[in-house]
Amino acid sequence: MKLKRNILIILFLVIAIGLGAVIYLVPGIASMLTKTMTAEYGSFQVIDEIECYVVRDEVVYLAADQGNINYYIEQNSVIRKGSTVLEIAGDETVKAKDNRFGELTGKLGNAAVIHGGYQAEFSGVVSFYIDGYENYFTPAGIPELKYDEVSSQNYEAENLVRKTAYFQEPLYKICRNNEWHLVAWVDGGVVSKYQIGSKVTVYLPKGDIKAKVSNIIQDGEKWQITLTTDRYYEDFAALRTLDATVLTSDYKGIVVPNESLAVVDGQVGVYVINKKNEKVFTKVKVLATDGKESCLAVEYYYDEAGNQVNTVDIYDELVRRPN
Repeated sequence: MKLKRNILIILFLVIAIGLGAVIYLVPGIASMLTKTMTAEYGSFQVIDEIECYVVRDEVVYLAADQGNINYYIEQNSVIRKGSTVLEIAGDETVKAKDNRFGELTGKLGNAAVIHGGYQAEFSGVVSFYIDGYENYFTPAGIPELKYDEVSSQNYEAENLVRKTAYFQEPLYKICRNNEWHLVAWVDGGVVSKYQIGSKVTVYLPKGDIKAKVSNIIQDGEKWQITLTTDRYYEDFAALRTLDATVLTSDYKGIVVPNESLAVVDGQVGVYVINKKNEKVFTKVKVLATDGKESCLAVEYYYDEAGNQVNTVDIYDELVRRPN
């Protein structure tokens, strides 16, 4: 009986010691099993591939008479106010005919005018290509453009250069180049790459230009993005659509996967493993994100009140998946 009692006491002590060891060791084991990563400094660029629709402040000029055309200005030339674009020399052998561009002219609406002197009424860029949508794509009308309608049209431009002109036929257009726009539609998962007021670089087939994100509007399941620029681009006055690569962010900082970010009390941050092997929540400032990764400020940043906030630093050990 006494032996049985001693055995039970020994078993109790073994179990108690075992439970104590588990209680003591489990946190350490859990910590060892936590997947971590080292904070590294690097470059972070966010790009987007889009199809743009060019929107210009432009006026199409129609023939005030008929005859042979003499051109003084070439396609894509920058012209000053008062400069002569062309002249029409009367010729009795040129018989009056119906407008060869009747359908195109009918679509121009208020974008077409007759100016008999064929002189520039304002400074801009001369183009001899029109697509009939000069009155549809206007700066003031950008918010009214809808993706389903815009994407279903054919924007092939007509070359107006020829030997003779007849009354009220389109001759050329002048586009103001002090400001013009690129309009594109993106999916909801991409719109976060753009911020109103931010500067971007737009890479086009014949070179790159600097632009600003001037507006973002929801259009059904799409988002309309308007990029505004005053930079010269060779084909801006001739083409309606352009394929572009947009660099929306270009930063240097600590690059982390978005799964390493956490939100505590409304603050975005990461968990840093300190010297005691403890997980410490640390606030961060996200400089840019592409939806998969983010670029963070290094060592410190300033909050909206102007206070310096210490943050994650290079070589810190971070929890990869805190949630």
